Amino acid sequence: MLPTSLYPLETDLKKRLANSISESPEAPKSPEVPDLPEAPELPKSPPELPPDLPKSPEIPNIPDIPNAPRSPESPEIPGYPQIPDLPNFPQAPDMPSLPELLIYHQYNNQNISKQQDDFEKAEQQFKQLMTWEDLDEQVKLKPELVKDLEIAIATASEIAYPKITYAETAQARTADREIAARFLQRILYRLNRLNLFWYDDLRNYQNECSSYLKSLIDRLESAWQAWELSQLDVDKIQQLNLESVKQALQERADADLDPPLSLAKKYLRETMDLQGYRLLLAIASLDGLVEASRLSRILGGASNEIQATLIRVLLEEYGNGRLARKHSTFFAQMMAELGLQTEPEAYFDLVPWQVLASINHNFLLTERKRHFLRYNGGLTYFEIAGPAIYTDYMLAAQRLQLSDAAMGYWELHIREDERHGQWMLTDVALPLADRYPQNAWELVLGYDQEKLIGDRAAVAVMALIQEPLGLRN
Repeated sequence: MLPTSLYPLETDLKKRLANSISESPEAPKSPEVPDLPEAPELPKSPPELPPDLPKSPEIPNIPDIPNAPRSPESPEIPGYPQIPDLPNFPQAPDMPSLPELLIYHQYNNQNISKQQDDFEKAEQQFKQLMTWEDLDEQVKLKPELVKDLEIAIATASEIAYPKITYAETAQARTADREIAARFLQRILYRLNRLNLFWYDDLRNYQNECSSYLKSLIDRLESAWQAWELSQLDVDKIQQLNLESVKQALQERADADLDPPLSLAKKYLRETMDLQGYRLLLAIASLDGLVEASRLSRILGGASNEIQATLIRVLLEEYGNGRLARKHSTFFAQMMAELGLQTEPEAYFDLVPWQVLASINHNFLLTERKRHFLRYNGGLTYFEIAGPAIYTDYMLAAQRLQLSDAAMGYWELHIREDERHGQWMLTDVALPLADRYPQNAWELVLGYDQEKLIGDRAAVAVMALIQEPLGLRN
């Protein structure tokens, strides 16, 4: 758990949060939402910037890294509850962003604020350049246009991902590292989301094949992934032979299927209040409202039993093609019941960098087929561990005496993921180990890395739930 000293007390921000999440308004039916107006004309060229451009330092590439996680299989589900088409959900009060969340009081707040301001300006510049026409040509002719962004990314990468050894990973992260990591993961997420279609203005995708944006992804991922791999003893995992890999996966699955009742789980079940529950949903909605989208990226190709299993999982996640049964629909209904906005990414500014890193990690692994084993190892963990996690959330909702609609998503996942986890282990992970015995260790790496990244994200979310912006003592 992050220390209490992490949360600065700012009166106006306290009032905003207290007003926005202290009440749980009912979700009355809202009027029809009108068609969106035509988007304004996008700028044809960016503003001029000074020509004196210092060259930003290069970040070295790292060697190929193995695979990770996200979703399993399942047969047709008889007896699924039929739910009506989604209504026009009510608009909930805005939740404030948390840009100052992870700043320690004992650090030089003035210097930190200056650095944070630089990163925020660079992020705004990045959002603008993604809308430019002929982005690559403009950057080629006038490289000074991206000078501030390049410097910010290089600086943040050095701060956020220090070169450390496996034995040194327990050291506390400083406030400036947290701010830098937040900036980098937000930029990377904005790039990765272009891999999905959002049913928005088509002009938002005009730079999806940009070589400059691709170079940004490579640089952001190389520094970050080298740091992520330093968190695990990869050399030890690489020594596992085929039988050791199978044994390791089975032992991990047995342990994660029914974990002990930790202090965090106990808090969720017995203490978390309605404000905390709403905050949990708001953060989780970044992934919950587009659930399993990344899994879809690995399903094409040659046919076999492994592929068939993964497709069955995706079909269940997508309600077998029926919107009313799609898992994201259940999540949206859960949010609407508590007066939360149901538009994807509505609460992006609330999401800690640790959660963004989990999402970006899955984007990395699903967009590169070389990481196929690593992804499926991580997905095995995700599906096996899911029921125990969702049980905590459902028990919290029951204790708060919430409606069935306000907890239906958890109940659905507990029922489905119990079999999904077994499918992932017996029908995906173990057959992949047999098929690629020399690389089978990558399945264990993916499993362990998904667990590590997921646990880190859970700690960050718990810190917000228990003490958002230092309002709770």
